[in-house]
Amino acid sequence: MDDFNNIDTVEIKKQDNEKTTLIKNSSGDIFVKLDKNNKIISYVNNTIEKLGSNFLSFNTSISELYLPKVKTIGRKVFINNNKLRRLSLPEVETIDSSFLRYNQDMEELYMPRVQIIKFGFLGFNRKLKKLSLPEVEEIAVDFLKENQDIEELYLPKVRIIHANVLSDNKKLKKLSLPEMETIGDNFLEKNEDIEELYMPKVRIIYSNFLASNRKLKKLSLPEVKEIGNGFLASNRKLKKISLPEVRKIGNDFLLKSNLLTKIKFYLQFVRSDTDSDILDNKKNKVMVKK
Repeated sequence: MDDFNNIDTVEIKKQDNEKTTLIKNSSGDIFVKLDKNNKIISYVNNTIEKLGSNFLSFNTSISELYLPKVKTIGRKVFINNNKLRRLSLPEVETIDSSFLRYNQDMEELYMPRVQIIKFGFLGFNRKLKKLSLPEVEEIAVDFLKENQDIEELYLPKVRIIHANVLSDNKKLKKLSLPEMETIGDNFLEKNEDIEELYMPKVRIIYSNFLASNRKLKKLSLPEVKEIGNGFLASNRKLKKISLPEVRKIGNDFLLKSNLLTKIKFYLQFVRSDTDSDILDNKKNKVMVKK
């Protein structure tokens, strides 16, 4: 630990099957708790400001972690860490790729100042239910991919989302994206619970947006201009949709969205390989805005 060049004291205590080590100096304290097999189960560091690549990767025992001064996190930090449940990083601003990827048990995550998140953030997490990232503006590939339990997500400043974000997420019900402008492939693909989605500034949507969603009833995309392949394919509940600014639509637009009866857009301006399919669908009533 580079921050500890001048250690004042080291205290080691044993109690039952656990051992604790407290390292003190003028910069702050480090507290480490080990189990009977000398595996870290709790860690507090009040001095460190940067976590290098692979920090605590493949650790299968740590469940508590408090790092109040960390600002930068390297690649694969906590990757394949299967026991970490609570993590507080109040000062972190930049996170490199694969942070907490394949973590199975994370339940609480606090990062109010993080601005940059790269590939694989919390991919394949199974238990996180709520997450707020108030300062993030761009989200990279595989963000929360195959998360099984997250229900609420608050991303007030995000403008760009890359591929596979929140794909195969089963339980997300509340999502706020007021500044979103561009959405990558497979966004919310196979989500099963979200019922309402409002994205007032989004202009470009790539392939498989909300494909195979089971419960979406309300969708507002007042500024969207380009839509990729598989838009809302196999949606089960949506009955009407208005796309007043759309100019380009990809293949399989609203494919097998069986309850949809009203589509509203400027049809005379839309360029698509599927125009004939839209017009020939006997259940859909195309309404051209004048």
